[in-house]
Amino acid sequence: MKNFNWKNILPWGMLMPFFLLIGFEYLVDFGLTFYNKRLNNEISLLESSLTQKEEALMQTLKTNEAFYVFSQIANIVEIVKNRISVNYVIDKFNKIMPNFLIINEFEFNAETNEIKIRGAVNSWSDYVRFHSYLTNLSDIELKSFESPKLEKNLINFSMVLLLKPSFYRE
Repeated sequence: MKNFNWKNILPWGMLMPFFLLIGFEYLVDFGLTFYNKRLNNEISLLESSLTQKEEALMQTLKTNEAFYVFSQIANIVEIVKNRISVNYVIDKFNKIMPNFLIINEFEFNAETNEIKIRGAVNSWSDYVRFHSYLTNLSDIELKSFESPKLEKNLINFSMVLLLKPSFYRE
């Protein structure tokens, strides 16, 4: 046992590069973790400074009466620009719909861009033609419908139509 030597059992020349790589990886990991924490601290400081500046700016804007009046006018102008005229919707809808269609009820919801109609046609073939016509339109989508019923020699039905953005283009 006196001649026992670790150098003869373990090849340090082969193991040392692995130990160096593992040590280097730990150093890189420690450095990146430290850098990441520093960046997160800087980001949080910048965010807090930005929110403070926004709040200060909002306070000055709220106290500035001229800006307040201007912003209200600008809001009203934007609302008027983006408002959809019901007359425009009705006129365009009437131009698209076939002449044999009888509309009993018409309801337009501008928020959801939906038209609910209760209508009637004279025959089953007219109903089938109208239904296939609606499904082939590019500006209007048939969202839902109730089964048609024969009442007083008319085929009565109700439908919900979804107006696509292309409907509002000239």
